[in-house]
Amino acid sequence: MKVLLVINPKAGRHSILKHINKIESNFRKNPDMDVRIIYTKKEYNAEEIMKKYNLAKTDLVIFCGGDGTLNEGVNGIIKSKADIPISFIPRGTMNDFARTIKMPTNKLKLSKSVGKLEDLEINALDIGKINDRFFCYVSAFGNFTDVGYVTSQKLKNRIGRFAYYITVLKELIHIKPYKVTVKSSGLSFTDDILFGAISDSVYIAGLKWYKRKDVDLKDGTLDMVLIRKPKNILGYFNIVKGFIKKDYSIKNNYYFSKIKDVEIISEKPISWTVDGEYYGDIKEVKIKNITQRVKFAIPKDK
Repeated sequence: MKVLLVINPKAGRHSILKHINKIESNFRKNPDMDVRIIYTKKEYNAEEIMKKYNLAKTDLVIFCGGDGTLNEGVNGIIKSKADIPISFIPRGTMNDFARTIKMPTNKLKLSKSVGKLEDLEINALDIGKINDRFFCYVSAFGNFTDVGYVTSQKLKNRIGRFAYYITVLKELIHIKPYKVTVKSSGLSFTDDILFGAISDSVYIAGLKWYKRKDVDLKDGTLDMVLIRKPKNILGYFNIVKGFIKKDYSIKNNYYFSKIKDVEIISEKPISWTVDGEYYGDIKEVKIKNITQRVKFAIPKDK
């Protein structure tokens, strides 16, 4: 089996560098795998590697990095019209998608599991698409969506995910609503929204947003949650209460729905993020579910 291992050496506070030799060894010593290893660079990310590599002669692609690295790789594979299984070794700060699909996070043990074909199970999972870009687990807009890319890298290297929470606290004083029009099947309204996320994930930005039983990555739908601007201070407490209970109907501050597609139009450009990375300041987006588009090779649940 011909395997391509794509490694982002800067992922996870550069921690991957301590284990890279052992991870490479775990793959290379498998007699059933012919492994080629490529490192990402700023000007040569996982998406570009997928577009330029001969995927027709590849049986499995494995990404080692964070959610952003996986997003780049998935976009490269889909845009190359390839239909090959992918796996990944999650080494980012949050690893939201990995936690959702219960991907082990011990990099050395995981590299051994991924390196054994008999330990892998192939699952075709849904992928989202926002305008011209695909996403694995979330597209979001509004307040706090820039936290992932404006948080100081030095602070992340020092204290990990707590760096994001510090950034959130700083942004609280600048919170503001965005007037948007939402259109979907049998649905159309305009409202002042603080935050919106269209996702297929239990976790977003390191926090658990949904009960696991309510998220299905194969059902052809996405979960849309919109947080409306409260009418008074009590409304903000109800937002927190709803989030803690995972009940997005409390006091009408949330709007929640399962959708196949949606169009969101804003009066002014809004900052959007895709899988935790900056996507752009945009006035209109069209989002849809691409049902069971990507095959993920996941270690079998033991």
